[in-house]
Amino acid sequence: MADSMQPQNKPNSKYPKCKYHWTKGVVVNNADKEAALGGGWADTPAAFEEFRGPRRARTAQHNPIKWVADWPVPGVTSDLRQRMKVELLRTDAAFWRSPDTPSAHLTTMREAFDGVAMVLFAAGILTESLLRNEIPQLVWDSAIAAGWWRCASETPQGIFPERLGHYWVWRDDSIDWQRLFHDETEVWLAGLPAFSPTPAVTPDLGVRLAAAADFEMISHDEQAARIGIGRTTYFEVKAGRGGKKARRRAEEYLRRLQITQEPD
Repeated sequence: MADSMQPQNKPNSKYPKCKYHWTKGVVVNNADKEAALGGGWADTPAAFEEFRGPRRARTAQHNPIKWVADWPVPGVTSDLRQRMKVELLRTDAAFWRSPDTPSAHLTTMREAFDGVAMVLFAAGILTESLLRNEIPQLVWDSAIAAGWWRCASETPQGIFPERLGHYWVWRDDSIDWQRLFHDETEVWLAGLPAFSPTPAVTPDLGVRLAAAADFEMISHDEQAARIGIGRTTYFEVKAGRGGKKARRRAEEYLRRLQITQEPD
């Protein structure tokens, strides 16, 4: 009502005004200056409050597997999707044990990336395109749905200027987001040419290692360290590959946990 009563020949009568961003605030003196700010701004700092400070407890609305069933990738069977869900749920559980640890959200997203890639690698359908495009997109959707990344909304809002998958988001430009999964991608790409799609050795070892990780509630990196093998070797072993020494160490680790292979 107040705006409608402003003199029509004074379009800037509501200026100067304060505008607030995720990391700063400014004073603008006219509409052109306000428009030039771009996205990510609000008229009040209160617009950002629910996305700051300690995270609230996890609720039923947090769902890391929300987008798995509809992930539009050919060749991903219902069984593979179920295995992907297990990987995402495992990383989600690890995140919520210490959700406000610095970089917890980034570490969890990288773990989720590796988990999904491992499932597809073991199935023989992992490709460079999936590593660079579809898997990062699924991880971002899962991260937002799970609450790992909370600066996002399913509907357009001024403070969320970027469309990313199923959401609108704000991402801090101090991080090179294009390289978020760079190291993980390079590791998987290095392994792609070396192995055939069909697992040839200990086909259930990866399943038993996954069960052990669930039992101990640990990440892939933690499990690799407990086995005593490197990260790349670990994923090769989980896919039914790897050298004899690495597989033997994995079997010894499982025996220590009394998780043995069931007879046929």
